[in-house]
Amino acid sequence: MTSAKKAGGSSQLEAVRSHSPRPLLRGAISSLVRIPLYRSATALVLTTGANAGLGLIFWTLAARLYSIEEVGRGAATVAALQLVSMLGCAGLTPALIRFIPASRLSTRRLVEITYLAGLSMALLCGVGVLIASYLFIEPLSVPSFVFLGGVAVFTIFTLQDGALIGLRREAWVPVENATFGVIKIVLLVAFSVGAA
Repeated sequence: MTSAKKAGGSSQLEAVRSHSPRPLLRGAISSLVRIPLYRSATALVLTTGANAGLGLIFWTLAARLYSIEEVGRGAATVAALQLVSMLGCAGLTPALIRFIPASRLSTRRLVEITYLAGLSMALLCGVGVLIASYLFIEPLSVPSFVFLGGVAVFTIFTLQDGALIGLRREAWVPVENATFGVIKIVLLVAFSVGAA
């Protein structure tokens, strides 16, 4: 009976050894690439991390390179630009993610109409912010055409994330956002050197 216990115990020990964490980890990582939902979630997590890290670098450099007043006005302008762009994109980014896979032949038309709707709404809200800032607060730190151009770029940029995820090309989302963050940092430094 003792030898039977030992035989049973050793088989259990072998079963425990065969379930090492490596195959489980490998399986979990491969599912992040294989399953579309996990792939999209991973891309969005990487995008959030890249945006947070590059944003921290951007605002740290801005605080070092510019005066307190300039950083404050710039932050207010960026916040207004992001608010207006998000109002224009309200509900459209998830709609692209949901409807692009089902659209098949009319995908291009769907994306174009969604971009046009988001852009129109964002620019309309942008004009409202410009009017309100001139009438009730103080003018923004950039000319009106620069603000509205920024609204247009940021709106299309935001909607493009949804389009890429809907097209199952979510791997481009973190690349696109990281590139945008690096370009912002380069421009921030370039403008500070040009102003000095």
